[in-house]
Amino acid sequence: MNALHTTAVSLFLLFSWLTFSELTQANGYKKLMIADNNIEINTKLTRETTAITSTVQKCRASTINNKSSEAELGTHICLIINGKSISATLNNSATSQDLISILPISMSLEDYAKTEKIGYLPRKLSLTGAPSGYAPSLGDITYYAPWGNLAIFYKQSKVGFANGLISLGKIDGGLEELLGDDGAIITINKIE
Repeated sequence: MNALHTTAVSLFLLFSWLTFSELTQANGYKKLMIADNNIEINTKLTRETTAITSTVQKCRASTINNKSSEAELGTHICLIINGKSISATLNNSATSQDLISILPISMSLEDYAKTEKIGYLPRKLSLTGAPSGYAPSLGDITYYAPWGNLAIFYKQSKVGFANGLISLGKIDGGLEELLGDDGAIITINKIE
């Protein structure tokens, strides 16, 4: 009788679990509901998350292997474009620190003047202590305060000094990854 009771309880628990729990793949989320505690667990299941993680790890390795005395003075970031990574170093300005505070971010890139790729940030950055302008060069990561956009120079600028342009840092390598089509999505992560 005791074994029969145990089997009946086990079957009841099994059917209860199958009845009250649900496993779906809606919108890329794995949804598991545990009826006993009314706990809902959502876990994002995408290849994209794994790809970004491994790309950031490549960026981190690249940064460690290519440290220069200048690079050690700033914050290392990873730019991911079309699944490829570019390492960069941000300076210690207040504007750069404000950018770091909103990382990670993703934005669409557009070509501007066949010299730079620009993307609009979710908000304007701090201008505390910022100079009135800057003369950009190849590989510079900048912030154009009047428009509130990030600008990455993949070619040498012929403009010279630009009012409202603020230097944020420099690309460490991989500028050719910026030469893709307009509308490419860039994701920027801080490298820990």
